[in-house]
Amino acid sequence: MKGLLCKDFYQLCNPVGYLVPALLLLAGVILKMPYLLSFIAVYLGALPIGMLQNDEISRWDIRLMTMPFSRRTIVAEKYLFSLLLALIAALLIGCGVLFCGSAVFPDRASAAAWLTGALMPCIMMPVLCYPLSFRFGARKANMLFMVLMILFAGVFSASISFPDAVFVPLYYPIIALIKFFPGVRADASAVAALNKVLELEKSRIILYTLAGYAILTILSWLLANRGFRKRSF
Repeated sequence: MKGLLCKDFYQLCNPVGYLVPALLLLAGVILKMPYLLSFIAVYLGALPIGMLQNDEISRWDIRLMTMPFSRRTIVAEKYLFSLLLALIAALLIGCGVLFCGSAVFPDRASAAAWLTGALMPCIMMPVLCYPLSFRFGARKANMLFMVLMILFAGVFSASISFPDAVFVPLYYPIIALIKFFPGVRADASAVAALNKVLELEKSRIILYTLAGYAILTILSWLLANRGFRKRSF
């Protein structure tokens, strides 16, 4: 598996592989725009799928079957590679969030919740594409890949342009309550209690999101293993 990982990371050693995340990070920090930082996750999430397609075009996948690697090992290596890219995305986006600081995010909990949500493309794109790619071939799963690229690069990245966008249902009703009932806003103790509820909600968002990532990744890995065993070359 170490050799397969080295091969995949070697393919990333090109100017585009370095420049795109670096430019997105630099632009996001200078312009104070989380929207640009989220594209790092989209880019790094698309790389493993693109590499699978390149492997198929170059016939590497067929040569790989003649080497002393089990199909289970080949699938596991791709998932491990995607996980390492997700960690790199987390570090890069985390650095951007750190430099943006209070200019964009009101507190650390908000920044952590937003970062957890922003990593979704880097995790979900491989999770959704791998089972089909290993069962039928990466090129046959290309349509799904293109749809996911459009959804994550367009709809998703735009939806998390604002740091508060990842705070689920509880956030906006509380804001509406404060807006329509000025008496609540004037009561310092009530505002403090609402803020505490929001902080707890942010923590739940982080935990639930991470748990969701883990569960979906495991299910995807099981499906990919099963599909790859049935695939003939």
